[in-house]
Amino acid sequence: MRLVLGKEIAEIDRMAMQDCGISGLWLMENAGRAVAKQAVCLFQMLTLDINAPVVLLAGSGNNGGDALVAARLLAEEGYQTEVFLLASPENYRGNAKTNWERLGRTTVLTRGMTEPGAEEALREALASASLVIDGLFGTGFHGAATGTAALMITAANECKRPILAIDLPSGVNANDGSVEGPAVRATRTVTFGWEKFGIKIDPAKQYAGRVQVADIGLPTELLAKIESDLHSVDKSLVASWLPRRQSNSHKGTYGHVAVVGGAYGMLGAPVLAAGGALKSGAGLVTVASVAEIMVPLACRYPEVMSKLLPASQGVLSEEAEADLLPWVTDKTLAMGMGMGRRRETSELIYTLCCSGARGLVLDADGLYALAARPLDFRRAAFPVVLTPHPKEMARLLGISTAEVQKNRLRAALRAAETFGAVIVLKGANTLTAVGKRVYLNETGNAGMATGGSGDVLSGVIAALLAQGLSAEQAAVLGVYLHGRAGDLAKEELGEYGMSAGDLVRFLPFAFREAAQQSS
Repeated sequence: MRLVLGKEIAEIDRMAMQDCGISGLWLMENAGRAVAKQAVCLFQMLTLDINAPVVLLAGSGNNGGDALVAARLLAEEGYQTEVFLLASPENYRGNAKTNWERLGRTTVLTRGMTEPGAEEALREALASASLVIDGLFGTGFHGAATGTAALMITAANECKRPILAIDLPSGVNANDGSVEGPAVRATRTVTFGWEKFGIKIDPAKQYAGRVQVADIGLPTELLAKIESDLHSVDKSLVASWLPRRQSNSHKGTYGHVAVVGGAYGMLGAPVLAAGGALKSGAGLVTVASVAEIMVPLACRYPEVMSKLLPASQGVLSEEAEADLLPWVTDKTLAMGMGMGRRRETSELIYTLCCSGARGLVLDADGLYALAARPLDFRRAAFPVVLTPHPKEMARLLGISTAEVQKNRLRAALRAAETFGAVIVLKGANTLTAVGKRVYLNETGNAGMATGGSGDVLSGVIAALLAQGLSAEQAAVLGVYLHGRAGDLAKEELGEYGMSAGDLVRFLPFAFREAAQQSS
């Protein structure tokens, strides 16, 4: 499903009006009608008191104009409505001014926040309200709400009444999901045309409540003309990309995943990666590692093969290169998990990144080595997926973790451009960047915030690569199914006691569910 940035909505509106001849006043009327419709739905769903007023907060831009339309339409349906204006009426322009004038011909009670006693009147109205409708700021908002706007947002939140936000909650950034000041905590958000990327990710996502998309007449073909290429991963996409199992196949049909990693004290990481690959459909899985891993690996997954590599003090040594280079040529490589950061290990990782493997998933200590000596994988003869968490991404890009988290979209796109690989920026709502195209994942939960989850993900993606998917498909599908396994684990175990091993256990159920959707 396509998503849009807040800054792109203005361009879509411009094209709709200038190129397609659509009236902006007509679009605003449709938007206000959609808001009024959702308000009526909330009255029914929440059994709100129909005799108590609907309080609308209206800014001076198009978002406020939408609120003015909704106030008029709700009044026509018999609802008691009160409107509080952020700005003086003379500051309204264009279509918002037209709808202010239309509203003035009705019995709707309006008050400007610049009037004496307006703050007290607002708080009194909110205290007796059935529903609050937020139309203060739209998709062009950025920064922090201050002054009267901040007061109105705070009062709306404090009244503890259901809030319906227009397009997005006021105070959140529709481009990057940041919240830098007070923001409306909505019960529901009715957004227009397409979902906004900014309210699909944290922290803004926590303010939007349930999001309902309303068609207000914007031509769908305009979406193809905007620059960004943002998508939310849905079940239909997963079903269309899921690799099929053939009745006349054998283990060689589904590829061979080679997990290279592990060092003394970090033996679990490659074992978990192997488990992820094993339970995601790979025909064969081998772990190439130090001697200490062999017994626990055999006990945990007897189906996984092992390859003993030369080591020094519990860490793979330079001599491992001679064993690995010819061996990985027909395999999909998952590398870096618990591998260590000694110089010789980093050299080995770097050499294998330039090898003739069939595919590469690089994680953990592999990303540490890559940050020290960046590679441009555009020239690689095999598909490459990098799977950093925010701290690893910060090191790859030479910025702080806080900078990564402030604008995860920008960080993912920059990394994709820098390294020429598919980038999986892990975390809540993992982002997968493929060139300028980005996929936002919505499966997963806080129970997955535990050591080893990323190792399992690397194995899942590697298994999908081994089965013939492209790097883009394997990464997007792997992230979705990994998160879905976490959601299924949560249903049985809850979030507190979930471990990475539980993700491996529930992967088959996530795959089965996806397969049923595709049949």
